[in-house]
Amino acid sequence: MAQGVAPEGILWTANNRTIGGAAFDLLGDGGYASAARARRIMLDLKEKPAFAEADLLAIQLEIRASELDPWQELLKTLLAARKDGAERGMLPYVENWGGMAEPGSVGYRLVHTFQEEAIALIYGGFGTEIEALAGKDKGSVTARRAQWPALRLLTARPAHLVPPPFRSWSEVDDALCARLARRAGKEAGGDPAHFTWGRRNHEGIHHPIALVLPALGWLTDPPDEELPGSSLLPRAAAPGYGSSERFVVSPGHESDGIFEMPGGEASNPLSPYYLAGHEDWEKGRPSPFLPGPPRWTLALTPVF
Repeated sequence: MAQGVAPEGILWTANNRTIGGAAFDLLGDGGYASAARARRIMLDLKEKPAFAEADLLAIQLEIRASELDPWQELLKTLLAARKDGAERGMLPYVENWGGMAEPGSVGYRLVHTFQEEAIALIYGGFGTEIEALAGKDKGSVTARRAQWPALRLLTARPAHLVPPPFRSWSEVDDALCARLARRAGKEAGGDPAHFTWGRRNHEGIHHPIALVLPALGWLTDPPDEELPGSSLLPRAAAPGYGSSERFVVSPGHESDGIFEMPGGEASNPLSPYYLAGHEDWEKGRPSPFLPGPPRWTLALTPVF
């Protein structure tokens, strides 16, 4: 279950699908997120009977990639059987990936990329049939829920469902390992040690002015730092995408509350407050929900 109310009184959701049956037929699929984030949040909430503010912030910063564990096991098995040097050379990184979406992790990026390549290969082969099944919601299946059928096919390996144009699952294995090695080599300049998650997963935040006048980006945009997390984890992060805020507060305990906001509240790059608090959001440091003591006063004086 990816969303709901547990017997313990826990409620969770993460932009995932929360309805079915007649309600889903009525509302349709407007672009629900994968249930992976909601499931991870649910599991974290069930680990303890009670939580302080810092505990709930830690859940929002969670980067354990347990949903990719079976993909890591599959890739490790495939690479262990390879004879090609470039393909075999990826094995140590995958074996010691750590299971975390950390900026410096080569293993995490290899596993994540392997999943992408596998989905593209399988759904590319069956593309016409899948689009026909998807009907007017064409593409929604492949975009958000493709990982589970793809993983099932790669592990069960049914002989009658080898994706075209391949003739056997062994050929699929060869193609996937070769694609992964080529992509890692190309994007890392030939050295897999540079194929880190952070080189792909960075902030990519741009002020609206810079979107129109890119030359002003040096003045308006925050530094493009590498980030932990991914779009499938509670710590949602991708270039130009992420948590619009992190917010934890309990009524009556506002002084213990936490609030983090990317970019800060000021929109004027010339303001002394511009990007205030952004680094706390970037680093996941708890910043206070309540304002501190006043530092400036703005006086409005009538001119007539």
